[in-house]
Amino acid sequence: DVIRPTKDINIDFHGNNTGFLLRDLGTNHLHLDVSQSKVTESMEYALKFYKGDDEILKFHSDSAQELEGAARNLGILIEESPPYEPQSNGAIEVFVRIVKHNSRASVLQSGMGHKWGFRAAEHWVFTWNIHEYKPTDQGKTPYERRRKEPYTGEMIPFGVLVHFKPGGAEAANLPTFHEGTL
Repeated sequence: DVIRPTKDINIDFHGNNTGFLLRDLGTNHLHLDVSQSKVTESMEYALKFYKGDDEILKFHSDSAQELEGAARNLGILIEESPPYEPQSNGAIEVFVRIVKHNSRASVLQSGMGHKWGFRAAEHWVFTWNIHEYKPTDQGKTPYERRRKEPYTGEMIPFGVLVHFKPGGAEAANLPTFHEGTL
């Protein structure tokens, strides 16, 4: 489904105003792709990136032309729900609401402005993938179920203040560390 912009999650620093949320029903893995427009090419790119070497057996959408076009171009079987009836597409709509709610909470908690909304949403989706699991998932996170290995990287809260040392030639002329937000 597509996360449409609201006054809380608006246009970000790169002009992105559309989010495309994908959910793998087999692993409960989520993916959010943000773009500047809701066109077939953007949706096709998001689907290609998400699927990688895997095969998407079935794609359920709300009958939006750009989603159908993207799935058709990639040879994916389309299962449609009636257009403009979110209740008939409830499986993803629940997650759209969850992502919106939690990304807004992340922006608020971090003290950062609304332009960080999509970055907060991407962070929350990633956090879901590396933390969330149900007893029926044999104790594995969506990340582990999709990638067949546990996540071993850093787990950093959204908007945390960090100290970092820049790299490259400019680093020689700069103080040891800078403050920044991650």
